[in-house]
Amino acid sequence: MNSEDELYVTDFFILADSTAQLSQIITDFEKYHIRLININKNIAVDSTYLASFNQMLDIIVDFERNLIRYKTKHGMSKAAQNGKAIGRPKRTDENMQRAIEMYLSKHYTLDQIKEETSISRSTLYRHLAR
Repeated sequence: MNSEDELYVTDFFILADSTAQLSQIITDFEKYHIRLININKNIAVDSTYLASFNQMLDIIVDFERNLIRYKTKHGMSKAAQNGKAIGRPKRTDENMQRAIEMYLSKHYTLDQIKEETSISRSTLYRHLAR
């Protein structure tokens, strides 16, 4: 698109997958003085309105982000209160010890150790460094 062009869309979701992405697109439109027209909502957003429209979108993006963060923390807190384990399950010490012994014996390749114990190379190296 060129400066001073107009873009007609039926809905804003055609342009962007998220409010944050729409905000970024509108920032670019503002920079190049591109007019955005939503046909279904009968909204024309041009250079006089782009800045305030984009500021409002930024507020909505922050709201969505904070809402997701709150719901996630609240859900994790509820799960912890109900005795649910949060996060990735820990490896069994017995399995890790077996992987270390296999590694130190020098009779097994890292791929063989991983296949038999399900311990990745990076996890094995991290435990060996301790």
